Amino acid sequence: MRKKILELQKANHQTELLVKIGRQLSVALTSSEVIQTTESFLLEHLGITAQIELNESDTLFVTSAEENNKKIKIQEGQTDKKDILSLDKGSSLPLISQDRMFGQIYIHKLGTGTKLNLERTFLELIIDYISQVLARTMLAEQLEEAKILAQAEHLRSTILSSISHDLRTPLASIKGAAETYKSYEAYLSADDKRTLMDTLQTESERLDQYIESLLNMTKLGNETIKLNKEWVGVDELIGAAVRRLKRYRPAQVIHIYLLEEECDLFVDAPLLEQAIFNILDNASKYSNYKNIEVHVHYQDHLEIAIHDEGYGFIDKEIPFVFDKFFRGEQSKNDKNGMGLGLSIVKAIMTAHESEIIISKSLVTSGSCVTLRFSQFEINAKGDIDG
Repeated sequence: MRKKILELQKANHQTELLVKIGRQLSVALTSSEVIQTTESFLLEHLGITAQIELNESDTLFVTSAEENNKKIKIQEGQTDKKDILSLDKGSSLPLISQDRMFGQIYIHKLGTGTKLNLERTFLELIIDYISQVLARTMLAEQLEEAKILAQAEHLRSTILSSISHDLRTPLASIKGAAETYKSYEAYLSADDKRTLMDTLQTESERLDQYIESLLNMTKLGNETIKLNKEWVGVDELIGAAVRRLKRYRPAQVIHIYLLEEECDLFVDAPLLEQAIFNILDNASKYSNYKNIEVHVHYQDHLEIAIHDEGYGFIDKEIPFVFDKFFRGEQSKNDKNGMGLGLSIVKAIMTAHESEIIISKSLVTSGSCVTLRFSQFEINAKGDIDG
């Protein structure tokens, strides 16, 4: 009778352990987390100090913290679970899924009297479960890696296509104007010469904008970028961006509505000016230079909302408008852009731990792009913030 009770207690304990390892592994998202969870479980509940090694090609990559980055060549060995012998220091247990051994568990140390009377069947059950979880996790990681590689290749092709078209177009105009002036200078009227000079200036500025966008995107893609934050007035940021836009489009009408109070943001001023300029530039280009309104308001957050009178965003395109080189159906044939403006704004706002929101404008007939900040100061005009 006592023997049956002990066997029942052991069976219950084994079931509890299986439930526990299942619960712990269910929240492990990566193979590294599965390995770490398994090694901790074996030590805590079975008194086994173990190390899991995964196969990669003909090499085992040691993934335990103790011997990280050490590489061991695969040894010829038995991979059939039926031949697992008694567990001793120095033993290795194969990790097998669908008749493929993709790793091993190496036993470095057994506790003084293991916490569980390790029966072969139960041990195989635990190892088999760990193997299946690890195999599924590794497969998911491989699929994700393949997806990322495919996206990277698509982005590379898009970049090459965009650069080929959007940079060569102004270059062709510059080259054509220069060749015309050189070949026919003696026959050109003053108005013709002025037109050619205007073309050279306009296309040079356009080319400069493209190059600046590419450089900004490269800079913002660097995770080590450091922001040079300072307190700067919202009116200064908006004013600088508007003046910059006016250099390219002097006829553009922009109405600015500021708060009665003085508003300051804790930001990297040149980057925020670039973000506001990019939105104004898009609003101007894609609304045929109709009026633009800039509104500043706050409740829990300070917001700069830029409204245009363009054709707006199609709902199905909104999730993609911040992707690099994305251009909507209504702007694909527009030669004055390369699909980097909003991507750069998104990167700048993310770096500032702030938001950019796109919606249909309730003020104008087009779209509204809102920059939302959490770090700001509001002071009554004339007051000095102490």
